[in-house]
Amino acid sequence: MAATAMSSFASRTRSARRLRKPINFAATCPSCGNPCVQYAYTRRALLRLIGKAQAIDAYCGTCDVVWAVSQKERGELAAAVRNEQPPARVPH
Repeated sequence: MAATAMSSFASRTRSARRLRKPINFAATCPSCGNPCVQYAYTRRALLRLIGKAQAIDAYCGTCDVVWAVSQKERGELAAAVRNEQPPARVPH
């Protein structure tokens, strides 16, 4: 019985850490067309924004511009976050 309780606690702790861990994803800048890696969001924040249909902002350091990610990128990101898989990598 104690092993089950310990396992359950450890599982919840890993789950909580996973929600607080930042997720990096790429969004295409509407000004220059380059993929820009975004570092600002945790899994919890992304799930909340997706669930409430709120904008997910992205930033391009080169152009110094902020924009809402496209519907296509938002859909890909939502699928990756919900399935607990890392979003697609930025091509080199």
